[in-house]
Amino acid sequence: FAAQLAAINRKLTSLEEEEAALLRRLAAGDLTAEEEALVRSRLAEIAEERNTLLNERRKVRAARAATMAGR
Repeated sequence: FAAQLAAINRKLTSLEEEEAALLRRLAAGDLTAEEEALVRSRLAEIAEERNTLLNERRKVRAARAATMAGR
């Protein structure tokens, strides 16, 4: 379970870093309308990926807890 959780946490951290970079680009205000649309689209994808990973992490934690309770 530890390896699974570590992998999920690494992916979440990577998404957070990417999201922060994209938000900085938006805040700078120097994007074309097309670039801004692409950034906003990627931010939406990141939100979906984060939700998927958070659900996956909850499942792994629940499985780990069930395993520990069965011991």
